Formats: sequence, structure tokens, C-alpha cells
Amino acid sequence: KGHANDPGNERADYLANKGVPGMALQAVSAGQPQELEQPQVRAIPPAAPSEWFILNVALPDIAQWDAFQSRRFGIQPDFIISILNRSPADLDPPPVLSPALRGCPVQTFYFNDMDEPGPCSPQEFHAQQLCALLRFCQETGKNVLVHCTAGVNRSGSIARHAVAYYGARMAGTSVPTTGCELLTQLLEAAQAKLP
Repeated sequence: KGHANDPGNERADYLANKGVPGMALQAVSAGQPQELEQPQVRAIPPAAPSEWFILNVALPDIAQWDAFQSRRFGIQPDFIISILNRSPADLDPPPVLSPALRGCPVQTFYFNDMDEPGPCSPQEFHAQQLCALLRFCQETGKNVLVHCTAGVNRSGSIARHAVAYYGARMAGTSVPTTGCELLTQLLEAAQAKLP
């Protein structure tokens, strides 16, 4: 990769200034200290956001997830976002995780697929927490499996938001075209308030 004295050798540049940008070094020539020419310090570009994937599925798919599903969709989930019904008449049971998913952290939200505000509909705090989770997954490159009861509206809205605002790639499927309109509006409002 080049000799330590070659111009442009990054290791030599690092060693020459001890890795401290702006540090002036001295050399001794004939017993007299002399200031060396300051090496050119290159700015380090910010790290690119981690590539991460999201997949929305139905509640029964969580119990059946296995290595075949991982190969089929090209994703091994690192994190699960679980959206369950809140109303007593439609209350979903807690998801039963397949053995392949048992080590994944799960964040569960309880709200129904409703487009009108109400006690069981998605709320502003749900959207804020979901945006924070999506940002965390983006920054850490965690692959996300998001589900609701049918794997269409609520999880579809979250997957669309992750693709549009957080650079997620859909795993094995296309970006959902349908979604829970109220949740979509709340996610966009929460996104607008983020720094």
C-alpha cells in the first residue's frame, strides 16, 4: 500500500501528526527546533446511514417465521414492531413468536385500524414513538419485521413511512400502496416536528 514516506500515505500522515488535526510538530535540525509544515488534514465524510430493510406481514406470519421465510424475503429480522387491536371487541392475542424470532426485541403498540380519531385509534404519541423507533433502526441498520392483524393497513403505513423518511428498503415486496390514513397523517405530523 505504499511506503511510509510516500506522499498521500494516510498512515504516515496520521503517525506524523499523532492523529491530532492542527497539531504543530517540531523537528530538530542541527540542534535547533524547527516547525514542520502542517500536514493537510482531510475532512472525514459523515457515515452513510446503514442499509436496513423493513417487511410488513400479518399476525399469523410471526408464529410461522422460519429460515425459509428469511430466505424468501431476504431478511433476518433484528427487531419486531407489533401493532395489535386495542378495543375489547377486537383485542388481538399477544403474538406468538416462532423459534426463529424468539431473540428479537419486540415493541408492541395497541391501536385499531381506524381513520377517525377515537379512544382505540392511533394517537399522536404512537406516531412519535414509531418515528423514534424507525430512526433507531435506520441508525443501527436493524432489519424490521412490522405486523398488524392483516399485514395491510397499519403495518403498511409504517413500512411506507420507513421507506419515505428513513431510507428503508422493502424486503421481498413492493412498497405498500394502502394504509391507515389516520396513522399516516399522524406519522407525517410527528416527522415534521423532529429536529
